Amino acid sequence: MDMGMEQKKQTNERIIDPTEKYSNNTMMEMITKAFSHFKKGAGIKSEITLKHLRKTYITWTNQVLGKDTGKITSHAGTKILNDHYLDPTILSAVEKAALDVRIFG
Repeated sequence: MDMGMEQKKQTNERIIDPTEKYSNNTMMEMITKAFSHFKKGAGIKSEITLKHLRKTYITWTNQVLGKDTGKITSHAGTKILNDHYLDPTILSAVEKAALDVRIFG
């Protein structure tokens, strides 16, 4: 939000690298390297990648938004999401409750 997402929401302007100094492929490589750097710095030893992070994020988002998840992932239907992006093993019962149950508000 601090990077101007609201102002750039309906535009083609990038939030990261708005001057488009780097190509999309270069940006993807840099983000992958950054992910690996922070994963190592956090002491995470398991073999996780950005793909795992993306799948987890979309699965959590889907728990909240349901059929509207495609609006933020740019998928027109739920078939692609269900077949390739949603992982039913990611959310435990406790995690689902943390997203859905509100005791104090």
